[in-house]
Amino acid sequence: MFGRIKGRIRFDKKGLIPAIVQDAVSQEVLMIVRMD
Repeated sequence: MFGRIKGRIRFDKKGLIPAIVQDAVSQEVLMIVRMD
């Protein structure tokens, strides 16, 4: 799966991308972070 989306990921100047952690049942967003 990663191979299909690898070219679509846009890193910022620091080499980071936004990441969202979401509860699978309630769909509640638990955390929004930037990761490398």
